[in-house]
Amino acid sequence: MVVLKRLAFALIGLALLASAVGASYLRVNTDNAMVAGTTGRAFVWFTNTGDELLYVSMTAELGELNGYFDGFYGAVKPGEAKGFNLYYSAPDCFEGFQDVFIKAEACDEEGKCNAFEERFRVQVYAADSCRVMMDGNASYEYYSAPVSGKSTISYSRYFDPTEYDVRVDADPHCVEVVGGEWARVPFTLFNEGAAGSFELKLIGDKEDVNAVLSNNYVSLNRNNAADLFVDVSPSRVRAGRYWLTLQTLFNGVVLAEKDFCFDVLDDRSAEVVLQSFVETTACGPTTVRGVAQNLGVRDEQYSFDLPEFASAEGFYLKPGEKTEFEIVLNSEKMAPGYYDLEVGVRTLDNEVSGVGTATILVKPCVQEDLSVEAKEEDEFLKLVVEVDNPSSQMLGNVSVTVEGLPESWEVLESELFDVPAESVVPVTLWVKPGAENADNARVVVSSNGKAIAEKELDELEGRPAGLTGFVTLALSQNALFIAALVLIALLVIVLTGRKEDEMAASEGQKKLEVEKEVEEK
Repeated sequence: MVVLKRLAFALIGLALLASAVGASYLRVNTDNAMVAGTTGRAFVWFTNTGDELLYVSMTAELGELNGYFDGFYGAVKPGEAKGFNLYYSAPDCFEGFQDVFIKAEACDEEGKCNAFEERFRVQVYAADSCRVMMDGNASYEYYSAPVSGKSTISYSRYFDPTEYDVRVDADPHCVEVVGGEWARVPFTLFNEGAAGSFELKLIGDKEDVNAVLSNNYVSLNRNNAADLFVDVSPSRVRAGRYWLTLQTLFNGVVLAEKDFCFDVLDDRSAEVVLQSFVETTACGPTTVRGVAQNLGVRDEQYSFDLPEFASAEGFYLKPGEKTEFEIVLNSEKMAPGYYDLEVGVRTLDNEVSGVGTATILVKPCVQEDLSVEAKEEDEFLKLVVEVDNPSSQMLGNVSVTVEGLPESWEVLESELFDVPAESVVPVTLWVKPGAENADNARVVVSSNGKAIAEKELDELEGRPAGLTGFVTLALSQNALFIAALVLIALLVIVLTGRKEDEMAASEGQKKLEVEKEVEEK
């Protein structure tokens, strides 16, 4: 009983295994075929009844026959089938039977493969041109046909050699290609032997140059040719010469080899990306930011190729590395308007590797609406000027002056100062009027010695001459301070006098006491 159960389980397992293996199948449209001095064709198809995509390749063992598939490779989706035509022919004047074995190898995407096989028989009859009459003088090699009855007809056996022989023709010169780019090398495969399906394979530096063949298999009749090619795309490899060898195989045997050489040139390119648009004023320096990347295959020290109004520090990058950088524009050397800024990076041997561009808009360095508030204090004119910096850059070395005044007028001007970006700084000027009127006065704001804003003042009335303007101003501003100084001085004088009187009285008293002592003695 136990034995029967084990046998049953074994049969079930075999059935499941057979079911799994036989999920897909290979078929041919005939069991027996016949040719007579012509080329025959058999249609073969593979059906995928599984649930995974399969990659199918076809081969055939033809024995004495010659043959090839018109297409020997293909992908078959689940539930679908793919057909192949097998063309076959016999050597001249061959006659007899030949069994043809067709094999298919089906592999899934993980590389697991299963083999399938079909066969059919071909009956070959010699062509009429192979028949000669026996007259005793015939010198041909012959044999009697396997037919019943008597016959005076024999069959000469003149046929082409069935050995396989191929030749590869290509340009013998080395091909130059820059690392990261691609090149195509054409070649021609000639079949000078028996018809068949041939495998093509590359060996050598194929990983370094990323070599890809246009075809891995090709089927050719005798004296036919196929135009094929090899594509290469060297990655980040060192410059130099790289070799590939093309092998042509039949049933694993190498029939021919052809060498290809490639001179890979250094890729020293770089990518430069800048801010696309920068707006500034002609008041001072402006910064343009960017990013550079080394796209080449070697370490590089870069410098910048810049116009005269720009400057930047160089940098060092390994292959594939990126870095951020800044370009400083001297806006004072740039007239108002639009500029197409072109920034190039150069290697140590002065080769430009990459270029980036940006559009720069330079506006005039003038404050359009300068705010000036004027009012009289004592005998002076007080001017409060608001210096506005709306740009994103600091305004440096700013000064405020009053120009167009008569010589008798005096001005206490401000010292140099900076105005931060997007801010307003108020500045106070003191003006001492002179005797004559000032009808052409104007306030001028400058940065780095360059006028950036100005405003004309209304006519200013003159005043009679008196004390020097700045002395009067000092008295007006510091009256309390001066009074305090005078009070302190008087107090010091009084205290000093009292101390001297006390010291004199003390000395007189001592003198009288001494004289009295002398008289008593």
